[in-house]
Amino acid sequence: VGILYHGWVHSLDFMVLVDEVIEMAKVLTGGIQINDETLPLDLIERLGPKANYLSESHTFKHFRKFWVPSVFDRSFVKKEGTKDCEQLLNDKTIEILRTHQPKPLPEDLVKELKKMEKTWLDRVGLKEYPKKQ
Repeated sequence: VGILYHGWVHSLDFMVLVDEVIEMAKVLTGGIQINDETLPLDLIERLGPKANYLSESHTFKHFRKFWVPSVFDRSFVKKEGTKDCEQLLNDKTIEILRTHQPKPLPEDLVKELKKMEKTWLDRVGLKEYPKKQ
C-alpha cells in the first residue's frame, strides 16, 4: 500500500487511503454474524413487523455496531466548511504521523537486521552510516 506507478512514487496519503479501502473490504467480505444476540427472534416475534424497534434496549445496545469511514464522507448534503476527502485524508495522515507509536521489534529480529546492516556496510566499505552534515 502507498506505492504508485510500479514503485516510482510513494505516498503516505495514498497508504492511508488504501488502508481505509482495505478496512471497507474486510467489513464487506466478513459476513454477517447470526446468533441469538445479533438476530433477536424473540423480540421480533413479540413486537411484530410493524413495530418501532428504536425504543428497544436491544436496538440501543447494537445500533452503533457498524463500520464508518474516516476519510470518505458519505453525507448527502454538505454543510459549509465541511472538509472534502482530500482534506480528511491529509488530516488523518498527519495525525497518524504525529501520534503513532510502533511496537518494538522482537529482539531476535533486531539482531538479524543488525547482521544484514553490517553486511551492507561491509559491502560498501563503511563501518557506520555517514553522519548528516
